[in-house]
Parts: sequence; structure tokens; C-alpha cells
Amino acid sequence: GCALVVSPRVMGLSDSCHSLVDCWLTCCSGYMKRPASSTNLQDARFEPSSKLEWHDGNPKDAGSKAFERYAAYRGARTVAAFYDRGGTASDLKHDFARGFVRIASSSKPSDSDEPVLVACLGDSNTFGGGYPRQLQKYLNEHAGVQKYKVSNFGRNSARAVATPGRVHYESDEKCTQALASMASVYVIMLGTNDAWHNDGEPGKVAEGIASLVTRISASVQDAPVVLLV
Repeated sequence: GCALVVSPRVMGLSDSCHSLVDCWLTCCSGYMKRPASSTNLQDARFEPSSKLEWHDGNPKDAGSKAFERYAAYRGARTVAAFYDRGGTASDLKHDFARGFVRIASSSKPSDSDEPVLVACLGDSNTFGGGYPRQLQKYLNEHAGVQKYKVSNFGRNSARAVATPGRVHYESDEKCTQALASMASVYVIMLGTNDAWHNDGEPGKVAEGIASLVTRISASVQDAPVVLLV
């Protein structure tokens, strides 16, 4: 599974970069890397791959909606899986504060010093458009240097839909490289070439991107965040 966030595309690379990050920080604030030694939800290290450990049994009132929801999400091994099972930010805050769930200790002490990997997938708007570079700069300024590492996996002329004689992103080597990076966050910006060219099939873009998201979810460990822009 993966956590999917959709951000509207905004004209202007600088504006779109900031819009993307603001959407990410607003919708996925629970996934941001925090100091591993923290003991409260606000400062805890919550990211897509953060491992969760659960209290035995179901502490909610039997027969309540909270009881049913807890039964559904209890046992989720990661934060992203918790949301995939229907858990909400309020549930996580409540359960964490009461000790029903906690963040599992990492077996690698150096993990807290490793940057969160962000992979940017797309066409020439990604490859040569400059937004991955701007995103790296923005994250350095707002989250701290070396907290995030943004990699550019853009491919000129790439399309979301498999069109004969054209570059299909999901079938391209750049996509293979992006999946191999095992990033925590995947940013997808595709569809321009499908809509721009006469032989494109814009009506199938959603289907093509859905296929790519499914492949990311199946190929990448620890349920990454996927942003569509």
C-alpha cells in the first residue's frame, strides 16, 4: 500500500514547487521525519516507513465505531498502512497519547541521520523543468540541510499512456531506476505529452498513472507516499 496525495498543478515552476510542498506538509505532516528519541506525537518520528507496535487487545468501547475502526487498523506495521486501513490522524494522536500504539525502536542507530529520499518521476517538465532542484532548495531551507534528498528521474517526451512509437514512462529505464531507489516519497508529474500531441490519449491518463502508482506500491518496501501533481 501507499499513501496517496493529490496536489493541483499550478502554473509557474516556483509556485508549483511551493504548492506541492505545502500540500505535502499539510496532508502528510504525520509522515515527516522527527527525532527518534521523542516521546510525544508532535515530535515523534512519523514517516511512511515508521514501524508501529500495538497494545494487546482492543481498548475501545465494544460496539462503538471507534472499536470497529481500531479493530481494522490495529496491527498495521507502518504509519502508511495505518492510514490505508482507515485510521485517522485523530485516532493516531489519541492512541499514541494513551499508549495503545508506539513507534518501534530502530535497529540502526544511524537511521535518524539518513535523509528522506524523494524521487521525482515525469516528463521534460521534471527532467529539465527545474522543479526537483527547487524542491530540494525549499526543503533545505524549511526542513534543514541533508534532511531530504531529491532525485530527478524525469524522461524527455515521456507519457503516462502506452502509445505506439512513443516513450511510455512506466516501461522506461528511468522508471526502473526510480523504483530501485526505494524512496520514501514519489512525486509523479505526467500527462502533458498525452494531452499536447495529436496522437495522445488524454482520456487514458488517469488509468496510466493509476497503473504506475500500483507498480510503485507493489515494488517499494514500507509503503511510500505518492504525490500526483
